[in-house]
Amino acid sequence: MPPPPPPQRLPRTKVDRPKKTTGATPLIAACRAGKKTTAALLLELGADPRARAMDGSDSLYVAAQGDFVEILELLVGKGADVHAAKNTGATALFIAAQKGRAAAVSHLLKLGARPDVATKDGASAVVVAAQNGHLGVVKELVTNGADVCKPWKHGVTALFLAAQEGHADMVRCLVKDLGHAVSPAEARNGFTPLFAAAQRGHVGVLRVLVEECGAAVDQGSIPGFTPQMVAAQSGQAGAVEWLLTHGADPLKATPLGATSLFLAAAAGHVKVVEVIVFAGCKAAPKIPGARAPMPAAAAAAAAGGGSGLGGALTRGEARSLTLPLIDRPRKDGTSPAHAACSGGHYDVLDVLGQKGADLAACDDAGLHPWHAAAASPFPRHTHAALEAHGVREPGLTAAFLRCCGCTEPITLETRSVPRRSHAETVEGTGQGKEAAHEAAAAAAAMQRS
Repeated sequence: MPPPPPPQRLPRTKVDRPKKTTGATPLIAACRAGKKTTAALLLELGADPRARAMDGSDSLYVAAQGDFVEILELLVGKGADVHAAKNTGATALFIAAQKGRAAAVSHLLKLGARPDVATKDGASAVVVAAQNGHLGVVKELVTNGADVCKPWKHGVTALFLAAQEGHADMVRCLVKDLGHAVSPAEARNGFTPLFAAAQRGHVGVLRVLVEECGAAVDQGSIPGFTPQMVAAQSGQAGAVEWLLTHGADPLKATPLGATSLFLAAAAGHVKVVEVIVFAGCKAAPKIPGARAPMPAAAAAAAAGGGSGLGGALTRGEARSLTLPLIDRPRKDGTSPAHAACSGGHYDVLDVLGQKGADLAACDDAGLHPWHAAAASPFPRHTHAALEAHGVREPGLTAAFLRCCGCTEPITLETRSVPRRSHAETVEGTGQGKEAAHEAAAAAAAMQRS
């Protein structure tokens, strides 16, 4: 007996036949275009209002995206699911809030949509509305029960995203009208909305947070950064200037000892360096043989290698306490001039030199800024900037040779290397370490001869 034939699959009706590339049905296409009459006719012919395209979107989703309120009511009346979500978890209410479709949001809420709906990655409708600056949508969602303080992933809140995108009116409304905490405890690593605004350079948001909402201008994060440091590292000169004029302390440093000036110099943000240096944070006048007064604890640490304050201060830390901001190094003795030389930021180096920075000071390992410039992307220009301020090539110091891996003793006073500048060796290649090894090998060979 032959086996029974396989059951035949019923063909989909013509009224719901999807497009091959996207899976969108004629009803979805009509709703996306806002054609109410066509959508009504298709529904009368039996079109399925719950049919989905390949990305999971249905007719209600695309109608909400276009703010077509009458089509929304028509679809829900024919059985469309107001809670249906596409593949990412976004519902019709979510996309309407994200696009700022206030009328669609209001009608969907009246039709039973949940105000706290979120996507698969946790983004809620109120969060994306705040991120895009849709103030009316946020108020409508909160009025209907949405939690404005509920964080997204990594502790990001509606206020954080509004501050990050520069929506000052939204920030004011969230804090003063809707009760959002100005410095939420769940912020990731302690980076609050003030950090987000400083990083993007939104001075208007900084003004609202500090002057109207009471945010601390020098609030710290878990990694030890302040908003001023974040703005300096990101090259936001306007934000740095505003924070400095409103009480930010330029002498605050990271756990490694880097100030905002150091961070700006390392990143090559010459405008930020000019703001910090020229806005009252200037180097002390250099008097031959004079030094800034050293605190007793710092003097003990400098003399004994870390005995001050119960051993809390290292020699480099103690030395940094005696220097003005423009020369204040990290804990390893690396100064802003070193940072500028390492990155080849000769324009930053020129600003530092004009304001009296010590461009010839070595770090705690004895490395000279000239050596840092040799391994930079632009050694010739950086060396020229150093020479323009009276700094000459120091030669192959013992500390430099040690960093190159040369362990044999070399008498630098009696032996010299043939004149071949680091700039000629490194220019255009960026191979600073290879040049240093070549120079060290040549010096060692001459010592043995």
